[in-house]
Amino acid sequence: MKKHANLNADQHLHIRISLEDKEYIRKIVAQHGLDSISEFILLAIKSVPIQDKSFQREFIDNIKSLTRELNHIGNNINQAVTAIHIMNLRHEFNADELKRFNALMETYLQRREELKPLFKKVLKQ
Repeated sequence: MKKHANLNADQHLHIRISLEDKEYIRKIVAQHGLDSISEFILLAIKSVPIQDKSFQREFIDNIKSLTRELNHIGNNINQAVTAIHIMNLRHEFNADELKRFNALMETYLQRREELKPLFKKVLKQ
């Protein structure tokens, strides 16, 4: 079933326009990631600013991807901490391995801090 700009819509409006105008409208609809020409027309006549939904969709997809990546990193950190704990219990602990782990954690934390301003900037848009 095709999405409509207004789910309560039960009336049809038919208009005649040139092929060039129709293609122009379709281009605008596609550029803004709108669902339909109807949605574009309703937003335009109600003087509602047309938001770029394609940016929102891309942003949400990127957030999902980052979330998955952070979850993987979190799992890796948990596994590393568990391994360190087991090594400590068995008295197999190697100081060089701890230094390497700490260096990796520092790199991770630094990169996370670098991303904070970018997220704040994007979320304000």
